[in-house]
Amino acid sequence: MCKWDLLTFKDEALSQRGWTFQERLFSRRNLLFARDRVYFGCGTSFISEDGIELIDVLKADHTNQPPHRLITDQRIDDGPVPPENVRAHWHELVTLYSQCKLTYPADKLPAISGIAQEYGKLLGDTYVAGLWDGSLVQGLSWQSSEECTAVSEYRAPSWSWASVDGPLCMCSVTTEPIASVMGLHIEVDGKNPYGRVKSGWIKIEAPLVPLVLSGDNSLLMVGCIGLKTSDEEENCLSGRFDTINSQFDDPAETIRAMKLFGLFITDFSLTPEEPFYFSLLLTPTGDDLGVLKRVGWTLGRESDYGPLDLRALRSIVTLV
Repeated sequence: MCKWDLLTFKDEALSQRGWTFQERLFSRRNLLFARDRVYFGCGTSFISEDGIELIDVLKADHTNQPPHRLITDQRIDDGPVPPENVRAHWHELVTLYSQCKLTYPADKLPAISGIAQEYGKLLGDTYVAGLWDGSLVQGLSWQSSEECTAVSEYRAPSWSWASVDGPLCMCSVTTEPIASVMGLHIEVDGKNPYGRVKSGWIKIEAPLVPLVLSGDNSLLMVGCIGLKTSDEEENCLSGRFDTINSQFDDPAETIRAMKLFGLFITDFSLTPEEPFYFSLLLTPTGDDLGVLKRVGWTLGRESDYGPLDLRALRSIVTLV
């Protein structure tokens, strides 16, 4: 666990609000009134009212560097923070931020726009609806939870974490991209490139595989679904719909009638002997099978997909 996880106070009321998340990170000094006692935090220490120092953040290394130090200092003792660590921190921040609540759902991107702007300076990268152009393929591999819900009005492209409400996980481990981004476009609502988004698309080249529901979820984790490359295939891979009830209580027939595809984007393999892939679960937006939207994600070993030649299955599609 990252050391600064101890300082998030996620069970406190203010820590559960979206706008205060950003305000805490920008403040060089915080006086926090928690349920049990008062805490003081700054760039050098974090102390409770009875004088107990919870953590010495100055001793934190690159991987445990608190986000507010990255924003306010931009350097630590042994030089600039490596970009890969800045990106990993961004992913951890988004994971925490996704647990926060907003009175107005349209504020999802604006409420974190100040942080995004500062991280953009650190990375020297272009912001893409909550993700970064320089690591866009890895950024696409966010994982929704069973608590995620759909939003009533358009807020972000389906491939952005900002398109759903609820806890999710942004991957902070190193992954090998399988997909290649061929082009992208984002139309922002106003002049702030870190604020609200009107529309957006990504043109991406990657292995694209038709998938069908397996019908047998008995061996899967709660909230997950089983998927196969064909009805005849014995092996099953695990997946999750982003916002559709995965237990199929109401929309069962609608879901079973959907055309589903898996778009391989990253390789999570820990060893070369057993490739392990993350795929976006997609469905066409209309009659054009080349324009798709994200509806979920899948994880599986190479053997779970059956005898497939991924290189022969590469396609160019547009994600909206």
